[in-house]
Amino acid sequence: LPTLSSEELDQVRRGEQVQRQERVGPTGWGFVVMDVGAPSEVIMSCLEAFKDYPEMIPVVRRANVTSQGTTSTGLVTAKCDYRISKFFLPVSVEHSLDRSAGTVRFDLDENKSRLVLQEASGYWFVEQSPDGPPNTSRVWLCVQSLRASALVPWSIVDYAAERALRRATCWLKPVMEERWKKEQ
Repeated sequence: LPTLSSEELDQVRRGEQVQRQERVGPTGWGFVVMDVGAPSEVIMSCLEAFKDYPEMIPVVRRANVTSQGTTSTGLVTAKCDYRISKFFLPVSVEHSLDRSAGTVRFDLDENKSRLVLQEASGYWFVEQSPDGPPNTSRVWLCVQSLRASALVPWSIVDYAAERALRRATCWLKPVMEERWKKEQ
């Protein structure tokens, strides 16, 4: 995980979201971290509900789980076709979820076309918040690499780069906290 400065750590402790990202041409990387008032089990179960992403994540317009299974080591794997953003851009993803490690990894499906993205990899990491009260989780979205296709106009690359991390995570805190509230 990235190392947070003392100022960033204070922001997270105050309930704020911390985001860092960099971009060089069509390639970018970055992370978002926040504390969420829900146990890690609730958050992981939602992150594992790939077919429900359109109801939770505003930028995901459609989700089709084409395969899902569990390996002998307990790793959940899934292949999903998504339509994202107001442009309904097609993105096919391979997920691997390790509940015991608190991770949900995502990579582009190597067997599908890459009209929009040439490269996309990263992970969610969920843990009990080291600074928070009980039933509070620290959630990270780390994007290790994201590279747009040469076919995507620069205006859309610029538009997406400004908004992608924020839009990929803005739903998390309110949705998870509401679900936890209903479960109590």
